[in-house]
Amino acid sequence: MFDLLTETFRAMAHKQRNALRTELAKHGLYLGQHRILFLLKDQPGLSQVEICDNLNVTKESLSLSLKRLHNADLVYCEKDDHDKRKTLWSLTNLGLEKAQVCKKGFKSVNESMFGELSHEEMIQLESYFNKMIRGLERREIDEEVI
Repeated sequence: MFDLLTETFRAMAHKQRNALRTELAKHGLYLGQHRILFLLKDQPGLSQVEICDNLNVTKESLSLSLKRLHNADLVYCEKDDHDKRKTLWSLTNLGLEKAQVCKKGFKSVNESMFGELSHEEMIQLESYFNKMIRGLERREIDEEVI
């Protein structure tokens, strides 16, 4: 039964990822770049280290994404007034527009994914997801103890 559930879960996750990738491609973005846009929309003026910490990504992968976003005029950087060694990143007006459009597109994907479920089924699904998360968290704790 675990194999069937795992395959079904992977198939759903794959379909969702493809739908999100398609949605992002409509706006000239790659998978993952939206996370930077969403973060900078909520917290403008972050350093590269702060973005890495918030998104749990490597400095190398973030550098490439920031370069692409900067070349597309979606983000800009400026020196910190208090520490000239520090570069702070924020969204341009175009970047803010793209973030908002992506949010709407992602909402549409989620509505497609969950729209067939009743309210009660959504509550039950959330309960199942939370149980799965707790199981994985217990595994992380057990592995840290070893």
